[in-house]
Amino acid sequence: EGPLIAGKLYFSEGLEYEMRKTPVYELPFPFNQKKQEGVNSFAQFDWIASTKHLVTATVHIAPQRLDFVNMDFFNPYPTTPDASTHNYTVTLADRLTLGTGMLENTFSATWFDARIWGQGTQDLVMTPAGNSGSYFGQQNRNASRLSWAPVYSFGALSWLGTHNFKAGAYMAESTDNGQVTDHPIDILNSASQLIERIAYTGGQPFRRWDVEYAFFGQDHWNITPRLSVDLGVRTESQQVSESFRLAPRVGIAWTVFPSLGTVM
Repeated sequence: EGPLIAGKLYFSEGLEYEMRKTPVYELPFPFNQKKQEGVNSFAQFDWIASTKHLVTATVHIAPQRLDFVNMDFFNPYPTTPDASTHNYTVTLADRLTLGTGMLENTFSATWFDARIWGQGTQDLVMTPAGNSGSYFGQQNRNASRLSWAPVYSFGALSWLGTHNFKAGAYMAESTDNGQVTDHPIDILNSASQLIERIAYTGGQPFRRWDVEYAFFGQDHWNITPRLSVDLGVRTESQQVSESFRLAPRVGIAWTVFPSLGTVM
């Protein structure tokens, strides 16, 4: 981390790479290694446009790969699934001093995908002595979320104490898409005789979409140095559930014994 342009542009980066192998001692080597591998990167840029204007941008990247998940003596590696996930998040925060108050706008975008698949396409065979075949489930999912949160903090107002008003909104759009496919499962008894077969009906790909809105206003009221009150109200709506919620909020903080620092 450090300045790219002294007094103007600053940069910070944290990067982690991890690979972890966990042996299953009941199974023969080298077919007994569960593996987890991933990268976690977080970068931040801070731009000081002026003494009253600050812009911050962050980028978070976190891909991960899992091999032979939940492998054990009864579920050797051919019957276990592999999985992968990718998570990307970008945020942009703009803070601008207007008069005696401050306007803050935060934009955020997140993309996420996940996959689960087996080592082959054979049916999963379950027996009292252990399982064989391939993992039965295959999943493909991807989701995204875009949001905008404008907030304005007013300058302090003196009337029967000190008031600090704040008002803002939150708007977001979310998507969730994917498909789940399952292979049959055969259950055998100790004599290798088929006693049950589970077959799944294939489903269609799913696509979900939602929009959310929220608005709030609040006042942090310092009545005396020992007593303060928080008053606020928030409204929320969600398209997918066709809901509307109204939430008033009240909070009180009172310093009972100033010499001891006890606060209720």
